[in-house]
Amino acid sequence: MRTANLENCGVRLRSPEPDDIDALFRLENDESLWPVSCNVSPYSRHQLEKYIKESVHDPFAEHQVRFIIDVGGCVAGCVDLTDVDAVQSHAQVGIALLAEYRHKGIASAALDMVCAHASGRLRLHQLVALVPVGNEDSIRLFRSAGFGNIGILREWMWSGDHYEDVSVLQKIFGKNQL
Repeated sequence: MRTANLENCGVRLRSPEPDDIDALFRLENDESLWPVSCNVSPYSRHQLEKYIKESVHDPFAEHQVRFIIDVGGCVAGCVDLTDVDAVQSHAQVGIALLAEYRHKGIASAALDMVCAHASGRLRLHQLVALVPVGNEDSIRLFRSAGFGNIGILREWMWSGDHYEDVSVLQKIFGKNQL
């Protein structure tokens, strides 16, 4: 999937490919990311292969879509639209990068592209992100992309040994929310 709004400054969003299994395996099995990804157990290579093979990459049929964040032909991470609701025209967005690709502007470029895709091609009205209140880097990322902080969900996310509060960040397309 190579379109104008899915490539920017050497960062490209594309559909998952079988060759991405090793990087996805690392990302999905990084236990530090499990609280925000809702994972409760490791993924096997077989499960990831099956997901890639069986996904139709249609956010309205599957209510989700995953994009690989590709930098120079290498998997840097992924950005997901989940809980895609065609009737209400909204979805949740999440982004995860492998450690070696963080703090390089890659997440910002990927988030800008997925927002453009969601508002343009998918014609969604808004996106929401749930971010642990202590994850200042992610909150800064979403705020810089025009997401407004609209509230806190108290003790919303289980983080291994305690519940964490999450910030609810929302972007309504066509509105400046900074």
